Amino acid sequence: MEINQEMAFRAYEELNNITVTDRGKLLCKIEVTDINWFISYVLSYGSHMRVLEPLEIKEKVMQEIEKMKD
Repeated sequence: MEINQEMAFRAYEELNNITVTDRGKLLCKIEVTDINWFISYVLSYGSHMRVLEPLEIKEKVMQEIEKMKD
């Protein structure tokens, strides 16, 4: 996941394994055991977070966003 600096306070409270990119973004790696929980978690960050990989999870998050548009 990539998290914007505006949400760094939250990321540091909730996540481990964080590195900062040269652009100031936070890169976070987590193990996902419950896909439904993870989708909800990602959406709670709004536009401040991007799922980078794996592609399957990124696509599931995008599908959920599309459902929200209807």
